Amino acid sequence: MFDYAILHRKANGTLSPKVFKGRTRELAAGEYWEITGRHSLKPVTTRVYHAGIHGFEPRLNGRAFPALEFQLKC
Repeated sequence: MFDYAILHRKANGTLSPKVFKGRTRELAAGEYWEITGRHSLKPVTTRVYHAGIHGFEPRLNGRAFPALEFQLKC
């Protein structure tokens, strides 16, 4: 099971995770799965985006892996 979290920068500078459901697939021993996709960061009424460093945190079978950082310019 693959989920991911976007670590959103808040106004006070801290990061707040929002988890998004990904995909589920069963793999045989030695089999691999290449996952590609996109995530929209367009403005929505329920969330305010702040400029700065945000994060992408992959989660595999409920286990979080180190976040990858990205810069958001508003």
